[in-house]
Amino acid sequence: MSPPCAAPSCTRDTYARGLCHAHGERARRAEVRGETRESALRAPVREHGRELVALPGVRVGQELLEALAAEAHRRGTSLSAVVREALTAWAQARARPPRLAQDARSEAGVASGTPDAP
Repeated sequence: MSPPCAAPSCTRDTYARGLCHAHGERARRAEVRGETRESALRAPVREHGRELVALPGVRVGQELLEALAAEAHRRGTSLSAVVREALTAWAQARARPPRLAQDARSEAGVASGTPDAP
């Protein structure tokens, strides 16, 4: 196991030049722009869990893509963040147990034992 990244508060293993891969790339891009390496290391990099996977073969219609892109623009966030949120909401909705008809009637204020309205 390699020592932790030299960037402040980063606990990732070093990849090259004493930095993790993410901070190394950030430092490299800063040097290309003529900035100091230290300026690139001030902000933390986003943490991604190992459970995230890319879905390169996912295809969506142009209309849906435009709607997602517009929502991302409206929020000032990335398209992938909006897609991730939509997929998470869909998965959570699918994970909920289905409501029984009796539960739906009681929520609507219909007493159990009374016939359903036509």
